[in-house]
Amino acid sequence: MSTVVESRGHRQIPIVCPGHTRPLAEVQFCAIPEESNRTFLISACHDKLPMVRDATSGDWIGTFRGHKGAVWSCRLDPAGYLAATASGDFSVKVWDAITGKDLTTFGHRHIVKTCEFSPDSKFLATGGHEGILRIYNLVNVFENKNDEEVQPLCIPQLKNEKLIITKCLWKDAKTVIASGSDGTIRFWNIAQTPPTLSHTLSVDASVRDMELKELQDGRTLLTIAAGSKVSFFDVTKDDQSSYPLIHSYTVPIHFREVNHSIILLYFIEFYCILLNFIKFDSLFFTYSCLLQSLLSFYCRKEEHHCILLVRNLSLEGVIYGYECLTLTRGRN
Repeated sequence: MSTVVESRGHRQIPIVCPGHTRPLAEVQFCAIPEESNRTFLISACHDKLPMVRDATSGDWIGTFRGHKGAVWSCRLDPAGYLAATASGDFSVKVWDAITGKDLTTFGHRHIVKTCEFSPDSKFLATGGHEGILRIYNLVNVFENKNDEEVQPLCIPQLKNEKLIITKCLWKDAKTVIASGSDGTIRFWNIAQTPPTLSHTLSVDASVRDMELKELQDGRTLLTIAAGSKVSFFDVTKDDQSSYPLIHSYTVPIHFREVNHSIILLYFIEFYCILLNFIKFDSLFFTYSCLLQSLLSFYCRKEEHHCILLVRNLSLEGVIYGYECLTLTRGRN
């Protein structure tokens, strides 16, 4: 089912991708550097079957089969050759993104909520209910000819109590960002032995989602969705004692309070494109109107386990709308 979204007088028709049978947990767009016109969309779902699609058309490409529990996170590496999935079956799998072959499985001791490839695809970070950030050296894993288990670098987030790592990101080749259910975002320098905590940020609720984006002026922004707020931090300079908060917005809903559904709101693309054109208030007004329109259609009270995933692929200079907006509805 599609719905027309009005945006500044232009009619935007979303692409709806059927196929999943349970709530979605995460989506990622991956633009292939060697193919300027090719972008993939990978989706993690509670139906245990992460899928890859063509992001432009929404056409199904393949399904990764092998997990025995809900898949909470899915990522393609920057080159598009590898895929990683984190699951409720206490494992992370690395796949050949071209053939769909299961290359290796990393066992954990609890539910894994997040995974992320390093910028050079040589490392994989994972985290979840154990509260331990793990860094796997994929080069050593794939070059291991003796079938010996390669031990990851393990970084507990707290010494005396457990928390859930909700999201991990690579800021650069040596810094991994891990967000927690305690509302703290930790920046770990893994180049040092042992790894050191270089910076922390705090928000007033459990972090639901994060995204990094480098602007055209060279700044790097970290967008955080937590509670009923979306916050923007400038994380460009590592030599400062703390990263400044640029702005924080209250959204119409709490990220956990829409019929038990999962809501991922990625504000970073609109922020980047519109930053040089309009003020923050106008920026949020544009997003708020779009969000409320979608919520009114997709999140009616009679709908159970309604899923709303909003992710902007590319505006390509068109500041009034989406090139690709993917909405998926699921039901138990």
